[in-house]
Amino acid sequence: MSVMSNLVLLANESNWQSMGDRFSGDHLMVQTEDIIGAIVVISIFIIGYLTLTWVSNRQGDSTKHSPIRLFKELCDAHGLDSKERRLLKKIAEANAVKNLALLFTQPELYAKPVSISAAGKQKCQAFQSRLFS
Repeated sequence: MSVMSNLVLLANESNWQSMGDRFSGDHLMVQTEDIIGAIVVISIFIIGYLTLTWVSNRQGDSTKHSPIRLFKELCDAHGLDSKERRLLKKIAEANAVKNLALLFTQPELYAKPVSISAAGKQKCQAFQSRLFS
């Protein structure tokens, strides 16, 4: 076969024109396999998106900055009961401290007088010496 005959075959317009007939006009045919394939692909994308969203939300919860949760965890770690927690909250209020966890790192916050009972002051001093000794 010569080069000229190859060019004649490539130039046959009827083959090129009928190539996209299945997708347009009167020849449009949607087959069951096409619909099932589209549903499978869309389902895979939706499941992937939902999985990634769920994983990122779970990771975000564990790394989110929460001073209240940190305070509760520190109280649990030091074995404080509810009365001692309330005492620490009073000390924080007296010092205008918004982040209660600072009470575990700054001993100077205990120096400011707080209107509490004598037993409360003793608990406060005992906690302060236990924490910062």
